[in-house]
Amino acid sequence: MRTHCILLMLLSLAVSLSCEKRPEGGSYPSGGTTVTPPDPGDVPESSDLDICPISSLNAGEATVDSHSDAISRSSIALDYRSYRILGQDVTGVEVSVYPRMALTPDGECQLFYHKKEGTSVAGNRIYWMTSDDLINWKSNGLFTEVFDITDSHGNPNKQGFADCFPLTLDNGEMISITSTRAVRTVNGISYRENKEDAGLVIKRSSDKGNTWSAEFEKIYTGNNWEPFLLQKSNGDIHCYFTDSNQNLPGVWDGVYNNSGTALIVSRDNGKTWSAAKRISAKLRDQKESSYLFTDQMPTVIELSSGELVGAFESDKAKGGQDTDYHISFAYSGTDGEWDEVSATAGGPSDRIDYLFQGCAPYLVHFPSGENLVSYNYDGKFCMRMSTDAEARNWGEEITAFPETGYFWGAMMPVGTHQVFAAIGGSAKGMQIGQFVLNHDITATSRTVEVDGDNKEWAHSDEAFFVGSKSQAQMAVRCSVSPDKVYFMFDVLDSNISVNDYVTILAAAPDAVSLSAPAVRITASVGGLRSVETYSGSGWSEAADADVVVKTAIDGTTSTAKDEDNGYLIEIAIAKSLLPIDSGEIKADFSLFDMSAGEDSVQPAGDPSVWPKVRGL
Repeated sequence: MRTHCILLMLLSLAVSLSCEKRPEGGSYPSGGTTVTPPDPGDVPESSDLDICPISSLNAGEATVDSHSDAISRSSIALDYRSYRILGQDVTGVEVSVYPRMALTPDGECQLFYHKKEGTSVAGNRIYWMTSDDLINWKSNGLFTEVFDITDSHGNPNKQGFADCFPLTLDNGEMISITSTRAVRTVNGISYRENKEDAGLVIKRSSDKGNTWSAEFEKIYTGNNWEPFLLQKSNGDIHCYFTDSNQNLPGVWDGVYNNSGTALIVSRDNGKTWSAAKRISAKLRDQKESSYLFTDQMPTVIELSSGELVGAFESDKAKGGQDTDYHISFAYSGTDGEWDEVSATAGGPSDRIDYLFQGCAPYLVHFPSGENLVSYNYDGKFCMRMSTDAEARNWGEEITAFPETGYFWGAMMPVGTHQVFAAIGGSAKGMQIGQFVLNHDITATSRTVEVDGDNKEWAHSDEAFFVGSKSQAQMAVRCSVSPDKVYFMFDVLDSNISVNDYVTILAAAPDAVSLSAPAVRITASVGGLRSVETYSGSGWSEAADADVVVKTAIDGTTSTAKDEDNGYLIEIAIAKSLLPIDSGEIKADFSLFDMSAGEDSVQPAGDPSVWPKVRGL
């Protein structure tokens, strides 16, 4: 993530070179507290507004752990406009499995996956595709092809590949590591017995991912699955993988799913690698003197403290029973080093077992301190945010993508406030989309000329995002002067209605429920709609409230047949109207769209989770 913080601008360059609108555009007086929305014919229409998408904002330098004490108010939201299902016409395969991706130093995303082979999801061939905007994708075909071999038992066989993981290094080079094995069972000998043919192989790119080495190098020998790569802050490269190299004795009578997580390390940018050691394994069953372990599909993040946090797919079932997958977590300690675990008891000792049901976890750590885990459960792609900076407690489950019947997803940080996610495993295609982090923001100090123009506002301004329900979405920024608080709403909407509107809800910074003093302000393309205060029993109009609204529109409100761009709403509010305490308020923002209803940063009725606006 350290390397990629600057890539936010590269990915959104086409839309974020400027957020200045053209001179033309409507502006609307706001003489009263409550204004009747105008008729569609009364709303001036203009064109060529440069409305800032959320991908172009929050572009300032990140402060490490800036929100570690406010994580309970942080949330994640799908950018609905980024959501796609990529079918065979894009991926080149009927069912794409196990997507993994990396941003090149030039901002291109390279996404790797393997092809489902018949009824087997294990895969033999690696495919890849690329994108400059995470929306439009180009298939590059095969990355690694299966080929004929004579296996270690002297039988004709095929060398297959699965679970390719790419990584962009701090020095600008790229590597990819893939699990390999002899795929055929010949004369009763399966890949489990052909350990010498199994392992991990590496490919390299020294030109920012433009070309990859045609040949690969084997860096580990033994049965394995699901490599995961992490470059630590000290430059060490960790390659974690599911260690399935330990065959069980006959007492287990056909039980094969013995696993754990092992680690190999490179301290020279992937040129050489250490011997493997098992760093996480949960003991789940025992017969005589033989032990059955779990912990597979590893994913690891490094916290600012230096501690490593791992998440694993852990099977809770006893040997021979149906699987019962849960997500478990393990912690290295602040030295950032894993000890080798006991061959009979497993470990490490600092772990949380079977925290919630799910498979195939994937962790992301934001520079501001939040942590996010994704996983699949019951065919759904799910997410949870941690409720502490140490990633030991996790919030409620979020269904991240709408389609079901999927498995084995992944995430990739994009800049400081976004995550790109993908999940495959279905003939419907690969689901992809971007997610935006919402958390407390600090207002930018500036005096704003309220004219419905965003030219004074900057890409580095901190912003909230609303837009997970439909194509209508908005970014919200805040500025402050000695006596005013300003909000800029950049609303993208392909079908603008005169009845669409935005809402500001403001409460005291210590509010845990809706109570006085609280303020609600609504505005539309026609200007100010209402200003209300909460008395404890309900909302009432605020008399002679000092609120000014100016707007500009790129599109029409008179017809739904055209393709609109969106609109800008700029609002100035007297500080005396807002429940500011110690320079802070709690605030929630919502967008009402006629075709999709209301969408908001957080639930409007629960100020306990509203984020704060600071610096007022």
